[in-house]
Amino acid sequence: MQKQSRLLPFQAGLLLFSATLSIGQMRPVGAHPYQENSVESYRQEQAKWRDVIRRDPKNPEAYLQLAASLSSEAAEGYWCETYAIAAYRQAITAVPPNAEIHFQLAGSLLSDPVNCDEYSPTEIAARHKEALIHLRKAIAIDSTKDDYYMTLGDALKNQGQSDAAMAAYKAAISLPFKPDQRSDSLANKSMRYLLIGDYLREQVVDLEAAAAYRKALAIAPDNPTLQKRLKEVELLLKLKG
Repeated sequence: MQKQSRLLPFQAGLLLFSATLSIGQMRPVGAHPYQENSVESYRQEQAKWRDVIRRDPKNPEAYLQLAASLSSEAAEGYWCETYAIAAYRQAITAVPPNAEIHFQLAGSLLSDPVNCDEYSPTEIAARHKEALIHLRKAIAIDSTKDDYYMTLGDALKNQGQSDAAMAAYKAAISLPFKPDQRSDSLANKSMRYLLIGDYLREQVVDLEAAAAYRKALAIAPDNPTLQKRLKEVELLLKLKG
């Protein structure tokens, strides 16, 4: 089956608020099987959120839900994730400043393109550069979310900006943990703190590494790996005096 071509931004925008496509017009992409019920379910969900946007064009939740549906549909192989990115971009221009919209757009830009033509290294670098801009905008709007700082740190680390990554991670560690932040499971959040601690240890920033491990242990106090890591770094700190 022929691979779907990547859309230009203006083309994605045209489809974003167009009338719902019929099942006959949809073709699955790649190796995913054709599942009419799944396609129909996505069509109905997206039509619902487009209707909300028509009636309330400044409703941020409607844009977030529409983009999430488009992103999930792309992951199942029905079309390019460019549509989800277009929804986030449209939201940024339509609603008052919203940290979560910037954060979700950054996540889409940082992820591997789904069901699109291959991106060149230059295009991927541009996506990642734009993602950093949106992560920083999210933090500027709402500086209380540790997830925002963690994701910024991950993005900076992957781009070789270790000093800036450490600063973002330290900011994440300094925030009080809120169990209801976003939809991350507690196990996921604990693992993220563990990985931050490991990275900070690699950078010989043991005091902050210990703080990261303590955050992880506060979430998963019975985890033997976390207990071992914290003991190791506390011993190093003790030896350093």
